[in-house]
Amino acid sequence: MRIIADSGSTKTEWAIQGDDGKWIRLVTQGLNPRVTSDAQFREVLGGIKKGLSTYFMPCPGTDYLSLSFYGAGCGTLEMQQHVEGLLREIFPEAEIEVAGDLLGACRAVSDGKSGVVGILGTGSNACLFDGKHIVRQVTSTGYILGDEGSGNHIGRRLLKDFLTDRMPAELASEMNTTKEESMKRIYGGEYPNRYMASFSPVAYKYRKTEYVRNLLQEVFEAFWREMVCPIADGGSVRLVGSVADAFQDEIRTTAPKEFQIERIVKSPIDCLIEK
Repeated sequence: MRIIADSGSTKTEWAIQGDDGKWIRLVTQGLNPRVTSDAQFREVLGGIKKGLSTYFMPCPGTDYLSLSFYGAGCGTLEMQQHVEGLLREIFPEAEIEVAGDLLGACRAVSDGKSGVVGILGTGSNACLFDGKHIVRQVTSTGYILGDEGSGNHIGRRLLKDFLTDRMPAELASEMNTTKEESMKRIYGGEYPNRYMASFSPVAYKYRKTEYVRNLLQEVFEAFWREMVCPIADGGSVRLVGSVADAFQDEIRTTAPKEFQIERIVKSPIDCLIEK
């Protein structure tokens, strides 16, 4: 039996392959060890193990389980070891690999070729990949200091303009929140990165307006400037993530002429199960 997990800050996509070769797909909440508690991790993983019995009754071969977990927040050895420990509590006999979501993206879309690989979803990241290994990347500074070009970045910009009365009235009415509620959720609620990213669909809906066009241009120019240009002088670029997929035109328009976007994939797990 084989399990592949691609986990962002908002959701985790699971692909489970039984002994008959067929795949089952599941979606749970995002599991980022930097913002998700161990208790929540264990709860979700316990549900996945219970689901194995549901989908694969009886459930032979779980003692020979191969589990690959690619996760946001899992880019360091410390976090990888921590998540591996949590996985091993639930799947003690499994062969487990834990890696950052960026390596998962590289394996999904690179086809063994070198170039820049980037993630644009709730958060963002990018690296230079040589076909086998990540050879260079800018340190990810997270949803407060970084995440340029992400859904969090877009939502953060929208919310700031909403809170400071610099947003067109038509868009302000689409935000479906109040200033008091927004401040409470940003500074006192759970998962503020998810909350801020939840407003990016407003930008998508109004992306043809001058206000949103200018906002998106600034956001994606920041992605190229802060995450891509410091690691490469040019060449091919492959992107994954919901924001990359939704705003393809804006991302291509803001790309420096030295870079050529070769591929954009919404969900890397679609490609990972084919490997």
